[in-house]
Amino acid sequence: MRSSPCQAITSGKLSENDRANLSDAICTTGSLRSLRSSREGNTSSMDVFIGKPSRRNSVPERDSWPRWRRWTGWFLEHKAFDIVMGLVVAFNLFLIVHDTDAEASCKHADHDECKSPTVKVLNYGLLALYTFECLLRVIVFREKFAASRW
Repeated sequence: MRSSPCQAITSGKLSENDRANLSDAICTTGSLRSLRSSREGNTSSMDVFIGKPSRRNSVPERDSWPRWRRWTGWFLEHKAFDIVMGLVVAFNLFLIVHDTDAEASCKHADHDECKSPTVKVLNYGLLALYTFECLLRVIVFREKFAASRW
């Protein structure tokens, strides 16, 4: 039977290194997950959970991924990234409405004269951002990309 994380901390069963990592994890995330420490070449791992671990954090095959891939995967699945990309999509919607209004109120026969060059540049920038995100997801998640519901 596993002891609770609090019992492990207070009973002194954890090394100083593990205790420091545990403290860092609690302060930065507000919860405990599978922690790995690799300070000074010592690699220790402990699986400590409070409540149910999220599905994203309990993927065992990610342990074999290189550091850059794990970090990028974490970044792409982070809630803050989702919020920022949602705001980018909302901004894109604003640009589409603005561009459509300018085209509808255009009195010239050639509607390209009424389009703002700034909107055109921003649209190409957003297209580049969306393409970069998609390529990054393909590179990081590889065969799992097709099964993802993002």
